[in-house]
Amino acid sequence: MAWIYQCHCVPRRYALPVNTYGRKSCLIMCVAIIAVGAAIGAASQSSSMFIVRRCLVGVGSAFGVTSPLLIVELAYPTHRAVCTSLYNCFYYVGSLTSAWVIFGTRNMNSDWARHIPTLLQTGIPSLILLSTILMPESPRWYISKGRYEEAR
Repeated sequence: MAWIYQCHCVPRRYALPVNTYGRKSCLIMCVAIIAVGAAIGAASQSSSMFIVRRCLVGVGSAFGVTSPLLIVELAYPTHRAVCTSLYNCFYYVGSLTSAWVIFGTRNMNSDWARHIPTLLQTGIPSLILLSTILMPESPRWYISKGRYEEAR
């Protein structure tokens, strides 16, 4: 079962899409994979579907390494420290929220005890997906690709 936990390490080993396709497209791919994995988990009827959900969420989370990179490259220089710190702090807000949701559903005598947390897991990636579509690509990535006019 340790390989299920380690699914997030595979894309980090082969993190070429970040430099090839850009930070924004990798972030869109990240949240799309997580949302699909969470939707599969919410609709799961067997333990194998739940394992597939875990693998997809792990693989999608690995591409999330582009998030702080994109935040640092897009933020105004005086706001970079605050934006990056908020990104790191919201990890704990999400962890605490999910812990309380799981705590609240622990005594339910139906399948919804495991479906509710995974269903709620599609909410934040969906919001991130919608907001990422509206944000620009990283100017530093454009410059690294020789696309100086688009970086302005």
